[in-house]
Amino acid sequence: MLDQDKKNLNNIFGFDNYKNNQQEIIKEVIEGKNILTVMPTGGGKSLCYQLPATLFDGLTLVVSPLIALMQSQVAQLQLLGIKACCLNSSNSDDENKKIIEMAKNKPINSEELEKIFGVGKAKLKKFGKQFINAINTN
Repeated sequence: MLDQDKKNLNNIFGFDNYKNNQQEIIKEVIEGKNILTVMPTGGGKSLCYQLPATLFDGLTLVVSPLIALMQSQVAQLQLLGIKACCLNSSNSDDENKKIIEMAKNKPINSEELEKIFGVGKAKLKKFGKQFINAINTN
């Protein structure tokens, strides 16, 4: 899987090289280790969870308080061909319920299921238990 990360770095994200400590961080994530990373704005934090998500079966759940950033990242991921969506307060309740139903009705390793789910902290509080139960049933 560690060789595939460099292929995905270039083929999916269009980068030839990692920034700063990204390679070490991604290696730790791929190895299943818990990691806390503090990086400056523009330091490449997002790639540290987005790239591993392309390597793992199932989905990656991203909790973010920054809805506008989450929305722009989801839009960018979709342009790159990565299935992504977000559950947040800018969506209608119906949209958020559809996302939960999608998670509930598709197997966790399904090609049809989004790879990356962004969730705002308010919606995690409101829908978190439902969402976790939905993905655990698969």
